[in-house]
Amino acid sequence: MKTERKNTREISRRKFITTVGLAAGASGMSAFFPMITSAKQIDRHTELKLGLLLPNSTIYPRMGANLNAGMQLYFNHSAAGKSGRQVEIIEEDIGVSPRRAVQKAEKLIVESGVEMLTGLIDPAVCSELGTVCEENNTFLVASQVGADIQRAHDHNPFIIHNSLGYWQSNWAIGNWAAKNIGKRALVTASFFESGYDALYAFNLGFERGGGQVVHTRIDNHESDSINTADLYSAIHRYKPDLVFAGYHGQASIDLIKNFRQSAFAGKIPLLASGFMMDDPAIAGLGSEAAGIKSCLPWSAVSDQSESIHFRSEFRKQFGYEADIFAVLGFDTAHLISNALDASAGYPRNIPQMLNAFAAAQFDRQSGPLNRESGTPENPYTLFLRESESVEGKLHNRVVGRLFPDKKIKQDIQLTQATLKTGFLNPYLCA
Repeated sequence: MKTERKNTREISRRKFITTVGLAAGASGMSAFFPMITSAKQIDRHTELKLGLLLPNSTIYPRMGANLNAGMQLYFNHSAAGKSGRQVEIIEEDIGVSPRRAVQKAEKLIVESGVEMLTGLIDPAVCSELGTVCEENNTFLVASQVGADIQRAHDHNPFIIHNSLGYWQSNWAIGNWAAKNIGKRALVTASFFESGYDALYAFNLGFERGGGQVVHTRIDNHESDSINTADLYSAIHRYKPDLVFAGYHGQASIDLIKNFRQSAFAGKIPLLASGFMMDDPAIAGLGSEAAGIKSCLPWSAVSDQSESIHFRSEFRKQFGYEADIFAVLGFDTAHLISNALDASAGYPRNIPQMLNAFAAAQFDRQSGPLNRESGTPENPYTLFLRESESVEGKLHNRVVGRLFPDKKIKQDIQLTQATLKTGFLNPYLCA
């Protein structure tokens, strides 16, 4: 498999995309990286061109490169020397504009001759891409952070959503916190987190657990800094049992350092969104960040054999450590390969591809992939994590597993019936 890179990256104001479950198999390499097969004879010399649409990130500068590397790792092991078609990835930068995403998708299909599309694509951008996919009978496997719950108008048979479960993770830790820490929560977040369902999902989960969010405060969008005086005043006034925070970048670091030096340290637990505590984000912090709980379907120090195997193979091939975006790329490639297998390697065999995507079942690090109406409600086991120092570096160790109960379906329906916030930025990364 090879990758072709096109044009230069456009640096936007700020970026943040976050994380996922790992596609995994049995202990042997052949099971871990299943072979792509086909029912029809395929010309081995005809590469399948796969268009990769990527935003860029100043906070995670290797976000796109690592997603691409994860895909390469899967395709190299599953297709090299096998009877399946080789895959050529053709990458295009899309910035954060839906219009630019549409232009790049059309370019990939018309000029580059790609047969499928994939990439880090938000549901809002998917809505814009739907017409392009339908007109060209081209599937888009949209890998997403999962910051928003899909509405009915987001569904399109040519768009397959593969979410990292961000809002599910927030719902789950909210539900867990109400049952295990306390019934009164104060939520604090940046303006850049406030416009997505992921923040609201914590409230829903906390309330389902019998708790009450006594106050929600959002920091000024004109500044990356946190108004700690206002935060501490709110804590004094509302007397919460816990604080749940949603920030990213330098604001995350500032909040953790300031909170741990405040009078509330050791008295009021600080919980955080999964991406606020993502391993790269907290790497520069010391003991002040230890002990903070978060939730995601990934931990860079998981002791599960599949995760260890994946990290080892990634390190061997690329010479550095995998992150959650590499895992997402690997998982996306696995999903695409399953569908190609079912369609004899022809991605425009629409009925067979649709059936394959709908029936997709494979093991990932955190459990089987489950899909319902194109939107995974609980796509994988969610890990309750706690930050700790491992060999001098801060990481998130798994301290429990969270399984959202059936009431999450009611919350999905409740949210889908409501209007979106109207937040204009389609990407959590910007």
